[in-house]
Amino acid sequence: MADASTWYHPDQFGEFAGLRYYAHHQYKDAMKYFEIGAYYADKLSQLSIGLMYMNGEGVPKDPVKAFAWLSLAAERVYPDFVATRDRLKATLTAEQLQKAEEQRRKLDERYADTAAKPRMVAQLHQGQMQL
Repeated sequence: MADASTWYHPDQFGEFAGLRYYAHHQYKDAMKYFEIGAYYADKLSQLSIGLMYMNGEGVPKDPVKAFAWLSLAAERVYPDFVATRDRLKATLTAEQLQKAEEQRRKLDERYADTAAKPRMVAQLHQGQMQL
């Protein structure tokens, strides 16, 4: 990852930087970069944010926020992401699940593929224009 170019790939930039900080237990910085990746439709970044909330790494442990992020990350139905979301779902009460669904709808406005993919396409198009 250290040698990979992330020019015009803010999704990968956020993911790679987030993973580097996470590996060094610098969770606040990891979250900042995962949010950049998530903003550009990077599902691994979104999953990582959910896991950080689930485990209380750098943020207060919050299963409701965790489920909202994990649900967003599972939007493309990647099997492991869906399984992770579903494992957490099995531990939530009906009230927690309802709150998580409300939070997911708010996250969708900014981070779901319908909102984030056009931003990513614009970045890739800008990169093509520089070739």
